[in-house]
Amino acid sequence: MYEREKSLKLPDSFNFPFTPYEIQQDFMRQLFKTIETKGIGIFESPTGTGKTLTLTCGALTWLLQHEKAVNEELQDRISKLNHEIRELDKENSTSNDWISGQYETLQKKQLLSQLKSEFDALLEYQKRIKDIRSSRKLQVEIQKFIKSKEKVDELTEKVDPSDENDLEDQFLIDDASSNDSFEEISDENDKFHDTKIFFCSRTHSQLSQVVQEIKKTVFGAETRVTALASRQNYCINPEVKALKTNSLINERCLELQKGSKSTTRARDVDGKATKKSKTAKKCPFNSNSALEKLKNESLSEIMDIEDLVKVAKQHKACPYYSSRLAASDSQVVMVPYQMILHKKTREQLGINVKGAVLVIDEAHNLLDTISAIHSAQISLKELLELREQLENYKKRYLARFSAKSVLRINQFIYVAKRLIALIKNSEASKMISVCELLTETELFDINISELCRFAKDTRLAEKLHGFAVSESRKEKKTEKIEKKEGIKSYLKQLEEQNKPKNNKNAEIEAPMKEKSLEERENVQILTNSIRPFLSLLECFLEEFEDGRILVSQGKETFIKYLVLNPGAHFKDLVEQCRAIILAGGTMQPTTELTEQLFPDCKDRVNIHLYNHVVKQEAVLPLVFSKGPTGKEFLFNFSNKGDQNLLRELSSTLVNICNVVPAGVVCFFSSYDTLENFNKFFSENGFLESVSKKKRVFLEKRIGVQAETLLDQYSKAIKFLKNNPKESQNGALLLSVVGGKLSEGLNFSDDLGRCVIVVGLPYPNKFSPELSEKMKYLDKNLAFGAGNEYYENLCMKAVNQCIGRAVRHINDYASVVLLDVRYSQEKIRKKLPQWIERGIVNVETFGRGQVSLVKFFKERN
Repeated sequence: MYEREKSLKLPDSFNFPFTPYEIQQDFMRQLFKTIETKGIGIFESPTGTGKTLTLTCGALTWLLQHEKAVNEELQDRISKLNHEIRELDKENSTSNDWISGQYETLQKKQLLSQLKSEFDALLEYQKRIKDIRSSRKLQVEIQKFIKSKEKVDELTEKVDPSDENDLEDQFLIDDASSNDSFEEISDENDKFHDTKIFFCSRTHSQLSQVVQEIKKTVFGAETRVTALASRQNYCINPEVKALKTNSLINERCLELQKGSKSTTRARDVDGKATKKSKTAKKCPFNSNSALEKLKNESLSEIMDIEDLVKVAKQHKACPYYSSRLAASDSQVVMVPYQMILHKKTREQLGINVKGAVLVIDEAHNLLDTISAIHSAQISLKELLELREQLENYKKRYLARFSAKSVLRINQFIYVAKRLIALIKNSEASKMISVCELLTETELFDINISELCRFAKDTRLAEKLHGFAVSESRKEKKTEKIEKKEGIKSYLKQLEEQNKPKNNKNAEIEAPMKEKSLEERENVQILTNSIRPFLSLLECFLEEFEDGRILVSQGKETFIKYLVLNPGAHFKDLVEQCRAIILAGGTMQPTTELTEQLFPDCKDRVNIHLYNHVVKQEAVLPLVFSKGPTGKEFLFNFSNKGDQNLLRELSSTLVNICNVVPAGVVCFFSSYDTLENFNKFFSENGFLESVSKKKRVFLEKRIGVQAETLLDQYSKAIKFLKNNPKESQNGALLLSVVGGKLSEGLNFSDDLGRCVIVVGLPYPNKFSPELSEKMKYLDKNLAFGAGNEYYENLCMKAVNQCIGRAVRHINDYASVVLLDVRYSQEKIRKKLPQWIERGIVNVETFGRGQVSLVKFFKERN
């Protein structure tokens, strides 16, 4: 990858599809600068400020200028070197010091040769991209095809059932390395690799939204965009797609890449079955020519996941492997968190981030996401199942295993047994280091690294699970036969004993009963126990101080590896990527990101916190430290059962609902707190009082889905707005911080004219996981870092709730924080800037009530 010497000039325009707001313009300028200077940018831009469009326009403007500059600079340097060499040759012909002159000429010629080689590679790359675009036929019709609403017929290829007795060989492991066949056709040996933008977000739907945003801009016509996704999202093979879990889909797909054996019967001229024959069965959608064709089409027309699946079905080509091929020639690659943040997954997919620009959207929970991705857990039940599967597997194939395979299988069984013993011998839950676990379980003599490598090379996970499923089916088949025979025998006895003469109905009663029993039989899906087991073993290879082991006893019995240092797993990305952009609607507080993810490169970090596009007077943030009777609001653990405090809170909600029009959303710190309040609220007449003004909806721990509840809430508001004669003027939604409605859902316009947060939702400080994390931070960062992390967890949750309101420039809302602690400066500084800039700590409840009345009167 060629490194430019000259810096790009900051552009005047970023090809924004409409006139940008000033904060959008500044966002794109700072984004451009950060990428150009190989920096790390943390950008907070509230929802409703066009964050996604701003990100894409700023980044793509830089990318196109960068590509153009690389081309021009290479040609310019080659031209200058040629000129310098000619001049040196002239000087050397007349100079007495010809040795020095020749040495300098030789150095320049070597540099010229290197630059020419890079330029030739660039030209070859550009030619290949041009050929890809020109080879795509009927572009207009395919574009119409993507946009059309016609349903593509579901693929209905049927796979002949195989005879399980003849398929046992496919479960036998060998010592040879077995790789994904896709790698054989991957294009990783090109000399030139262009600079890419990897756009990362939590879900596929969020990434699809980014694709749609790019289509709206001038970049949509020429930019090569690829969306990577899991097999579960992309698979179009009916046999594989029908499997219930992602792991089963992955394993079956890999089997089909290598070619599993299937049994067919030849038939004579009369159609009668003759001898059996084995044939290698591969996925019919994975031919190289079909993949190449689909790849070229996807690079010529921007497609999101749904678009690519539709076109793939038309051409019967696998979109999963095609997208992996297309990624190498794409300028922008859309990836979910797991694929980019997990190093092993990146390597398996062939994702090369060296010199790339990494944009991580919705990055407010990045630390927790990294920790979750790299943690591992296995239950006692799974360990017991795994031990039994390994022992049966060994017993079945012992005579056919190599000595090495027998050794490794025995070691796996031994490790499983020692972990089972660790759980069973633990009288209570405990937190230990990896070193302590290895000592206690006597596993220091086992080479865990070799075990993991053996499992990967032999595809042990797929083989063992396939074997276990096969054995389970045989057992069920045997049980079913025995059950049928037993039922038939029993029914026959009853028939003989009680059969009345000439009873014709008796002949059909038995088979009807038998069929009913068959229909009621539940088919269990066998869990894949070796996957979590291997994930746990891989965690044992991490630095001992970066993680801890939780051995849990009680309702759930398991072993869990906890990541304490997410920065260690992000370090590769920091070192390899050209620039990293972390963006979100609520990035405050940002200190933990800089401290934990970028401790060795803080000089590269730039933080940009933007106000909302709405005017300051369109948002009214208030802190209520006291209720209507003057009682202080302090919703801590010790006050959770305080009846007087519940009464004060209930009166506050009644008063707010009386003056706020349309929708009011009130967030509580936990489901327990909400349920306790709702009981008091209902039993003491406050619910009846509020119901005169608002319809009341309650988020429950289990039951109604978030989308359904939000739909009911919004319909009620809309109905009451369109029927002003009704006594009610809106709705009240009682919800939970960190619950179903606190992230991802929007309460724009009338859905959220007032957002209330009751108390501060601090997590349980004494939970084993949080306690260990805080100790680690105090020891490895600085004293007090653990408590800072604890407070940040709380404030990030609060900020997500606040961010549900005010979703566009014409929106307006009030934000009410009910707790005296919100008046503290250290808490207020961790609120979003667009809230913190205008927050008012009202001295009395009455003044706050007056402010609300005035605010909505002016808006109306």
